Amino acid sequence: MNKNTETFPLQNPAAIAEAIQVPLNKWPGNCSLIATLVMKTFPIEGQRYARGIWRGPTHHSSIFGSRALSGHSWTVLQDGRILDPTRFAFEAAEPYIYLGPSDFYDEAGMNLRTGLRSSAPQNRLDGNIEVNDRQTQVLSGFQICCMDNRVHVEDLHWVATAPVTDLNKAKPLYEVLEALNFRSLIPIDCWKLVMEAEHLYSKPIDGVYHALALA
Repeated sequence: MNKNTETFPLQNPAAIAEAIQVPLNKWPGNCSLIATLVMKTFPIEGQRYARGIWRGPTHHSSIFGSRALSGHSWTVLQDGRILDPTRFAFEAAEPYIYLGPSDFYDEAGMNLRTGLRSSAPQNRLDGNIEVNDRQTQVLSGFQICCMDNRVHVEDLHWVATAPVTDLNKAKPLYEVLEALNFRSLIPIDCWKLVMEAEHLYSKPIDGVYHALALA
């Protein structure tokens, strides 16, 4: 079993900047790079990379001040808390490492898509995509009607862009969409969360993870 023998420098962003060799003034606008480097340099067991939308307050003087919505990257800890090294950029605040609840984080834009999507698929009867029995069974679990083993591309688009609420259930759906050559309909952040999750987690350095001193 891996041992936590190092302490994550939560209160010292300058030390983190030195370790990842990216100065703090280069962090704003580089959230994906910084989150990735922090995870590689100071891995915490069970921590994973997350990508989505920042839906919190944005200071008018920040580099994101003119945007209604901003894409953002952060990390999620095993207990569900957020560890975000670049949240300060939205607040035009002095650099700090955020550790706390998922208050303004919309992973993979799922909450946004929930509010924008129609409540149910059209289930058109003039399906133009042929599906086999197993694919029909999977799709029917998502309210998709496959008349005579055929489904309409508009209904595939509806289900492909559905928010991911059950990762285990989403995997067979994504496998069906990929087999039908409709993987491109799936939002990339959802695909990674469901199909490439193992690549999102931090890896220990020589068997060692970092522990949070102020957990």
